[in-house]
Amino acid sequence: MQNPKISLILVAGCLFFITTGFAQQTPTTNTADKPDTLKQKQDTLSQILPKPKYVLPEVVVTATRTPIVEKVAPASVSVLAPEELIPAQNVATALSQTQGVSLGRYGGLGSETSLLLRGASMESVLYLLDGIPLNSAQNGSFDLNKLSSNFQKIEVVRGPASHLYGANAVAGVVNIITDNPPTEKAYSKVTFEKGNYGNQFVQGELEKNLTKYAHFSILGSWNKTDGQRVNSDYDGSNYSLKLLIEPISDWQVRIRYQEYKSENGVPGSTAYQTPADRQKDRQQDVQFKLSYKEDVYWITASQSLIETRFYDALFNTTTRHFTRQSAGECQISLPLLPSGKTVFGGSYQPIKGESDVTNNHNLHQVAGFLNQQYQPIEKLLVVVGAHYGHHSIYRDQISPSISASYEARPTLSVYASCGKAFRAPTINDLYWKDDLWMMYGNPDLRPETSIQIEGGWKMENPSLKSSLSLFQRKTKNMINWQEQPDFSWKVMNIDKAKAQGVELMMDYKILACLTVSGNYTYCKVKEDSANGRLLPYRPLNVANFSLAINDYQITKGLQLGWKFQTQYTDMQVVSYPSIWGTGKTLPRYIVSNQTLSLKIRDARLYWKVENLFNAAYQTRDSYPMPRRSYAFGISWEFWD
Repeated sequence: MQNPKISLILVAGCLFFITTGFAQQTPTTNTADKPDTLKQKQDTLSQILPKPKYVLPEVVVTATRTPIVEKVAPASVSVLAPEELIPAQNVATALSQTQGVSLGRYGGLGSETSLLLRGASMESVLYLLDGIPLNSAQNGSFDLNKLSSNFQKIEVVRGPASHLYGANAVAGVVNIITDNPPTEKAYSKVTFEKGNYGNQFVQGELEKNLTKYAHFSILGSWNKTDGQRVNSDYDGSNYSLKLLIEPISDWQVRIRYQEYKSENGVPGSTAYQTPADRQKDRQQDVQFKLSYKEDVYWITASQSLIETRFYDALFNTTTRHFTRQSAGECQISLPLLPSGKTVFGGSYQPIKGESDVTNNHNLHQVAGFLNQQYQPIEKLLVVVGAHYGHHSIYRDQISPSISASYEARPTLSVYASCGKAFRAPTINDLYWKDDLWMMYGNPDLRPETSIQIEGGWKMENPSLKSSLSLFQRKTKNMINWQEQPDFSWKVMNIDKAKAQGVELMMDYKILACLTVSGNYTYCKVKEDSANGRLLPYRPLNVANFSLAINDYQITKGLQLGWKFQTQYTDMQVVSYPSIWGTGKTLPRYIVSNQTLSLKIRDARLYWKVENLFNAAYQTRDSYPMPRRSYAFGISWEFWD
């Protein structure tokens, strides 16, 4: 990569690794000291130096579809756990603070929210809920407002993953995992939060063993705001019910039902305000999973019902979009080769779409995949995989991939990968028909395809975790709107793009209760043509920093917590000069949040402030983001 910025960052990253990875300082003591003096020195050191923790390595499943230690997984992975200091933290905000991510949001709570991963479009990020796809077949995206704050962890895998998951895993996969291990005792938790602008949040959850062989959990949450703009109110709820049955040894049956409902105002842009437009959303997900020893064999059946109703006050019309996305999938994991693991499976997905704009359509797709892990030597892991997909509309797709990781030291591993991925045309892309605005879909569209190469290293010890990744991606047959000679607009495969960048992450535990975290992303996405212009809404530089005091013990049963987060986002291109205007950019911005909490036994009182310094900024043109807001809350845990 002939880019001075990337070269400079790579050198800095290597220097950082050299100075932190190998300079492991161990305190020494003088054996001539008296026992009492030696004990006093050791006590003093134990208060100053980080206390070693003996914990199991982080295990992830999304990177290879089977459990693997995150440090040796041949991919760039981030794992988000529920934030104890911020019980009601917005999931979109937490995701946006990981490396490689930029946030796209059309205003405050309830407005459409999506993530751009490594500069790819929002339709090029695949979202999973316990392994089940969430992306809408209607528009290809997933609205992050639908996620509750109740999850075991979220795994973010950056890079092409179509060899494992098929369509739309071009830039990566976000897997929301809710399958908590069963608790021995009954457990419940209640959270209540109230702030300015009419902000309210209520959540309750309960887990309990029904019998020796059955465990269930139930959760309900409600989120509301009056908004900071006219007609920017939001009222949303999320419910889920899970049942785990273990009828015989090594076999599990999991049944999950989840429902999301919301109603919100659609205020429009500041240039074209819509003070009376409204929108209603509803999504229901049902899943049945039968598994044997969890990763050896499993089969699932699932269905998602996604409905959106939009009321246009100007024309006094209501537009409805509805999709029924069913799926059946199986996976088998066996050690067919020595020193290796073979994972293979297949899926069938029928889709029914009903829309007032695209009419009614029935689609289906069949897919199969094979992923082979092999260890030719003890420290080296090689993974080769491929995915075949047949769709009833577009041509068949084959997505191969090869990757490897090498554990150079107990605390250090390096990895490299190369893979092909594709983004499928959506129902809107294929069949949109709007005679009023002269905008039309294209049933002859081909999928977007991309090839990405990547390499980097990961380092982890009890007090420090860091990583560096470099990547380059080329995309062709990009799906975009193009003006026609008759002044109508049609969806076409017209563009090529090239993305290259670097991601650097560090998480350092200075003391037992003090953690400093930060990450930096440089991502340049431009047209792969003579113009070489930057693509809209792709900031070149994004940086995140956080400082956290993790429940400092004041007295017995009383702990203090504090977290400060800040994000810098570079200038973004909106449009270029044309016959329609002179072109536009969004200015760079810095946004900070803070949370102060006091834990009293099993209860946590907290006060949080978002947009602490009252920054005026936008992530999408003419859609201002909320100014400073605050909220007070309490979260209380109960056992038995």
